[in-house]
This record gives sequence, structure tokens and C-alpha cells, in this order.
Amino acid sequence: MKANFYIHGVPKGQEIWGSEQDRDYIKSFYSATYNEQVRFVIEIIPAKRRIFYTYIRSKNVFGAENREGSYFGMTVSFEGVYCTDNESLFTLFDTIFNKRIMGSLLQNQNGNLRFTISTFEGKNKELESIQTEFQRQLDSFAEDLDKIDNSFTGTSNGQVAHYNISDIDNSNFFAVLRKTLKIYISPEYPTRDAQIASLKKQIEPERAKSKQLSEDKAELESKLSTTTDKNKRYEVELTSLRTDKQKLEEDNRKLRSENANLRTDLERNKAKNGIEKSVSQIKQPLEELLRHIRKISPTTSYYEEPRHHHSNNETSDTNNMRMVAHEIVLGIILVLLIALTCIAISQLDITLPSFSKKEYKHVAPKAQTQPYIMYKGNPSELEVGKEYEAQLINPPQGLSVKWRIDGAEVTNGKKNEVIIKFKPLADKDSVHLTSCIIINDKDSVIERKVWKIKKQ
Repeated sequence: MKANFYIHGVPKGQEIWGSEQDRDYIKSFYSATYNEQVRFVIEIIPAKRRIFYTYIRSKNVFGAENREGSYFGMTVSFEGVYCTDNESLFTLFDTIFNKRIMGSLLQNQNGNLRFTISTFEGKNKELESIQTEFQRQLDSFAEDLDKIDNSFTGTSNGQVAHYNISDIDNSNFFAVLRKTLKIYISPEYPTRDAQIASLKKQIEPERAKSKQLSEDKAELESKLSTTTDKNKRYEVELTSLRTDKQKLEEDNRKLRSENANLRTDLERNKAKNGIEKSVSQIKQPLEELLRHIRKISPTTSYYEEPRHHHSNNETSDTNNMRMVAHEIVLGIILVLLIALTCIAISQLDITLPSFSKKEYKHVAPKAQTQPYIMYKGNPSELEVGKEYEAQLINPPQGLSVKWRIDGAEVTNGKKNEVIIKFKPLADKDSVHLTSCIIINDKDSVIERKVWKIKKQ
């Protein structure tokens, strides 16, 4: 099996023993410092179709003069092939180091490794012996080599995977090697099982939080669903209540209308009963009156010409008396009919429209179209100094009309509903209701009214 074997390190300066072919690659380890006691580096250079396996000791390694930052390494390189049994290859390196390197090139000093030589010169025989033994053992790997093909693409953007020695040589390991072209292996790295357990331990709190959040979410969704169902029921109930309310309002309006109609019918019946009562009261006197009229009425009309053209004084006086009596009876009947009509009208409770709920007494308007004052009640009851209310009828109209009332306060100036307040004034023989002067915007007096009501 063709392979190049190298021993290198920094006993004092960097030393490389072996072939001259890969020295540039070997020099890249000069400043290498690792946190592991041992690291096994596998690296492929696709352009040269070469693969390098390097066994490195760099932690707590001192030079021959106790200089810190030294390292010791062994490298073997293949061309066109790679090893599929890397765990055994690492074991070979580790065995050569412990049996042949320790005690000859390095020694243990208080837990640290220190070079026993400052240069590899003069150690050719010993180093060749080490190479011969390594090569002899390496020949047994002939069945564990495979070709480097185009699947080694190196698409990991310089990322390097770390493997424990117990997790290598599987399909996943070689798939990662094809992508990264470089892998670090050490027995000090955590195993995949340990890493998975560590990750599980790390994510367990998050998983518990996630589970709690899921349970909280489910509880909130349940509450939301319950609340939504309640809201839907409330909306249905509210709609039903609104419908019932509308129905009750409609029924109330119908009852009010029926009540108003019943009141109207009641008032009409009262008026009818009043008329019938009044008629019954005058019915008997009228019948009695008619009997008397029949007794005194002539058998012939007094408007007819008498058959005999002669008469005496007795006949003439009798006829005159009958005519007078007849006219008196007719007058009495007319008076009774007028009285009956007035009673019927009063029983019907017919009222005329007014400007407010109060009834006002018209006080001597000059003209129906001119403004005038109406006062409710008996003027004789007015007292000096007290305040009373009256209404202005036919107030001035038009957008350009501005007016005022001297001697009174206008409390309501709506159109056709002007209400005024006034105080009576004292006079010698009468009480002045007020001196009301209605003046338009041209200072022309529309009406000057001074009411004088005699004291009782």
C-alpha cells in the first residue's frame, strides 16, 4: 500500500521528518492549539485527490526548553483512496504514540508532555523504525480503502464536524465528510447519545413550557368557545326580547287608541243621556202646554174671511184675545226650543281651539286683524303689585317686523303664541291692567291699550 508517513512537531522549532511531497500541508499545524488532549484530523484536498490523517497532541505540550505552545503530530497521506475504518486507524496512531513516541521523543512531566530532544536530526534510525512498524500495521487496511470520487464536493462553507471516536465509520459520518472535506475526531468529544441526552435535557424545560402553553391555549379556546356560545344565546334572547318589546309597544298603542275611543264614546253617551234627560224634563210641560193651547185655539183660522160681514163688539174682542194668546204660546214654544238647543250644545262639550291650555278672555280688540291682549279670569280679582299672565293675539308678522310691548314682559315669543306678564297699577277710581303699547320696527304705534277695570 502506497502511503506517505510523517512525524512532526515543535521541540524547539518546527521539525518535519518524512517525504518532501506534503511538507506545505504539514507546516499548517505549526500554530495549532487545541483544547483536547488528542485530536485526530481527517482532511481531503479534492484538487489533488489526496487525503490526510493526522494524529495531534497539543494540549499541555512543552518544547525541549520548556517552551509552551508546542505540539507533536503524526500524519499519513493517501492518493486517490480513503480509509473506511477510521476507528482502527486512530487506534494504530494511538498505539504507536504510546509505545514508540513516549519515552523516546516525549516524556511525561507532572502531567505535561515535554520533548526530550530539540531536533529530529540524529534520530533517523529510530524514526525509520517507527515508520517501518507503522507501515507494516497499515498494510492490513488494504481491504478498508475506497476511491475518492466526485461525491466529495465540499459544500459546507468551511464548517467542520466534530465526532466522538465511537460515532464514526457510518453512513452519516461519510456523508458529512463528503460535504465538509474535514472532520475532527476525539475520544473527548461527547458521543451522539450524550449530545442527544444533553439536548433533551436542555429542551425539556422548553418542552414543558410548550406543553403548558398548549394546555393553556386549549383552555382559552374552550373558554372562548363557551363565551361565544353564550354570546350567541344572549343575542338570540336579546332579539326575542326586542321582538316582545315591539309587540308590547304595539299592544300598548292599540290599548291607548281603544281607551281613547272608549272615552270618546263615553262622552258621547253622557251628552246623549243629558239631552234625553233635558227632553224628558220639558216633555211633560210641553204636553201640558199643548193641551191648554187646544182649549183656547179657534176652530177656524183667524186669517180667514168671516162668512157674515156683520159683527158685534163681543165677537171682535174674543177674536183679538184668541190671536194674542196664540202668539204668546208660539213665543213660549220658540223660547223653549232655543233653551233646549243651548242645553244640548252644552251637554256635547263642544270647545273652540285656543293657543294654550288656558282660556283667555278677549278684552276689547279694536279690529280683528290688529294685535290685542287676552286676559283669563275676572278683571275685578286683579290685585295691585301681583304678577299676572295674558296672551298677545295677532302679533306682528313678517321677517322685517321688530316689535316690543311697553309695560309687559314677553315670556314666550313663538309665532301666534306670544305670552306676556304684567302687573296692575293703582289709580284713583280704577285699576290699570297695564299700559301696553305695541310698537313696530319703524317706531309706529300699532296699538296703545290702557285697561281700566273698576274696583268692585
